Amino acid sequence: MGDDCHRVNDTTMYQMMGALCTVYGLFVLALVLIPNGLTGKLCFVFCGGSVLTVGLILRSLGRRQARRDLNLKVPSVNEADLSILPNVEQHL
Repeated sequence: MGDDCHRVNDTTMYQMMGALCTVYGLFVLALVLIPNGLTGKLCFVFCGGSVLTVGLILRSLGRRQARRDLNLKVPSVNEADLSILPNVEQHL
């Protein structure tokens, strides 16, 4: 039970931090539009691109973890499980 709680918190944190980093990275990349020299623009591209890349990686990890959490919670049905159910055709 405790492990599931931590997993949900991790998933939420991945998604929230990923979204924040993505927005901040896009903002820093938009600062390239400020009139500046080539080195200044390259600094904005490098910093904004780095933050944006980290944000996209975190969002991807959050989505993958959420998908994995959903797969863990859905029980699988196999033939052994179906054998305990009454046969509907016999009752008709």
